[in-house]
Amino acid sequence: MKFKLAIFDFDGTIMDTSPGIFSTANATIESLGLEPEKDPSVLARFVGPPIRESFVAVYSLDESLLD
Repeated sequence: MKFKLAIFDFDGTIMDTSPGIFSTANATIESLGLEPEKDPSVLARFVGPPIRESFVAVYSLDESLLD
C-alpha cells in the first residue's frame, strides 16, 4: 500500500521539546521584568497550550502586555 500523506504528532511524542519551551518562557518572563521561573511544575504549564494562554493563566497577565 502506498501512502499519500503521513502525519506525526512531533511535539512531546517524537521529540521532547519542553527544554526549548522552558527557555522561551523564561526569556519572555525576563523581558516582562519578572524573575525567571525555576519551579518545574510551573514551567510544565507552558507545555501543551498556546504559550500566550499559558502566560495569561500562570501569571494573571493582561493579554495586551503580550502584543
